[in-house]
Amino acid sequence: MKIYFLGIGGWLSHPEFGQSGILIEEGNTRVLLDAGEGTYERLSRCCHINPCDIDFIVLTHRHGDHILGIPTLVQHAKHHERRLRIVTSGDVINAVRNLLGSVGIEHYLKYIDFIEIQEGAEVWLSGNVSIRAIKAIHPPPSYSYIIRVSNWIIAYSGDTSPNPDFINAARHADVLIHEVSGTDELKEVLSSLGHTSSADIGAVVEGVMPKYFIPVHYPLEAVYVRAIPSRVKVVLPIPCSSITID
Repeated sequence: MKIYFLGIGGWLSHPEFGQSGILIEEGNTRVLLDAGEGTYERLSRCCHINPCDIDFIVLTHRHGDHILGIPTLVQHAKHHERRLRIVTSGDVINAVRNLLGSVGIEHYLKYIDFIEIQEGAEVWLSGNVSIRAIKAIHPPPSYSYIIRVSNWIIAYSGDTSPNPDFINAARHADVLIHEVSGTDELKEVLSSLGHTSSADIGAVVEGVMPKYFIPVHYPLEAVYVRAIPSRVKVVLPIPCSSITID
């Protein structure tokens, strides 16, 4: 399985980080996790992948650093007479509809197949891709996801405070992709905003015990991460790079 880091930052992190966008590729299957600004450009430049060849786009919530890349992806789909399959909550579906209207391309909605997912049950999107949504601790309404791609399990937090429900659902995932939004001294502020600090991430990783842990959102802060169990492989992502998981 290959993971491409298109964008690994938050809305106000260093501009070179880009905004949220992670592509999972396993064989001929491609799943995009979030689509912040610049997703189309980075798909083209970083991994030479046509957005129309992505099987599913999974969105966690409607904040701009997670959905503002959608209008360009839709325009690309329209140009090629293809369709995007977007998997997300009803709240985000409404936000995407409004977003396309606000930029004057609401008629391009016909190039999107929305797959609304509810919290809880595992849903099979195809023969080898399933997804389970866990309510995240973050405003506005947000999901974290457990995604199966063939024999791999990827736990993706999106934006959230440390969440026991997600930790339990993600236990022993192959890959944990979890936000880290600041250093220890910002713990209380970040928690109030629905984010995770480096003071808390060690306990999150220990609770999940994945094979690989990948911090995102403000990844420079990851150098302060403490108490990561030694048997967990930590991958510090670099924008416009990829890793192979085996």
